[in-house]
Amino acid sequence: MIADPYRKLAAIGPKTRQWAEAMIQARGVEGVRVLVGLKALAGKHATETLENACETALSHAAYRLRTIRQL
Repeated sequence: MIADPYRKLAAIGPKTRQWAEAMIQARGVEGVRVLVGLKALAGKHATETLENACETALSHAAYRLRTIRQL
């Protein structure tokens, strides 16, 4: 179930996938909804923008979709 969103997020970029995997590790099943939100953001923002936001959030261990939106 979770593998499919990972594959779609990996298409955005490696930092996005790393953030998604770390977020699931930190938040568990609750994080699946966050993955859906992240995928929705991918349709609204440039790939490079999301990659930069995920890289920054990952470096600060910030695993909330709100953080990605703000970045």
